[in-house]
Amino acid sequence: GPGKVLGEFAAGLRGVLERLQTAAAPGQVEDQGVIVPRLNGMAHHGERLARLLQAYAGVQPLTPTRLETLPFLCDLAHMLRRVLDERISVSVVVGHDCPSCHADGDALEEALIHLVVNACEAMPEGGRLLLSARPDTAPDARPAVAVSVSDNGSGMPPDFARRAVQPFVTT
Repeated sequence: GPGKVLGEFAAGLRGVLERLQTAAAPGQVEDQGVIVPRLNGMAHHGERLARLLQAYAGVQPLTPTRLETLPFLCDLAHMLRRVLDERISVSVVVGHDCPSCHADGDALEEALIHLVVNACEAMPEGGRLLLSARPDTAPDARPAVAVSVSDNGSGMPPDFARRAVQPFVTT
């Protein structure tokens, strides 16, 4: 969550500041090979924190583009197969009539990965994970694509399921 990211960011910043304060002479830092990567890491944590806070506030900047649904989900499944427990099988099902979608690919991938992480936690002994997409209709009657993640894990209690779509909720 954002608290952990903010904590890591602050700890990293304090460490770099301590090193800079104890440098041999003003303007001279002997271990730039350590400080520069740490600063880059802190910048990454800061950017991630900013994205999390923007998502929580509902003002996340998005850059929607046309995504081919099947290749997008296949690429995600390929990446997941490399990093998930080998006891979890990953499948993709996209109907032949499923159109491309208009979405921010990074934001969609991040949302799906969060769902996958929660699904994997519900399958500690392994199981099946399914990424699927089908044609749908948006509330304003425009064509849309419904993308889903399903698993054969233990499931969620009903009270948790109601909160599952809120920002920063994890199992």
